[in-house]
Amino acid sequence: MRLLFIWMICWISTLCPSAGPALAEETHGPRLVVEEKTHDFGTVQEGQVIKHTFRILNKGDQPLLIGRVKPG
Repeated sequence: MRLLFIWMICWISTLCPSAGPALAEETHGPRLVVEEKTHDFGTVQEGQVIKHTFRILNKGDQPLLIGRVKPG
């Protein structure tokens, strides 16, 4: 059984290099990039108004449409 498992892994690994060139191709379309994924406000006093702006960029070659935004 163990020999069969090792044989299967070797056989599957021979298929992976053939997928490499397809994965390396440049994809087209919008590409959302968030420069800063988190922000720590530190200690905040109750009632204090704080704000921070997260920059969302489109690094793709087509328009980026953002819909159905829900705070979380």
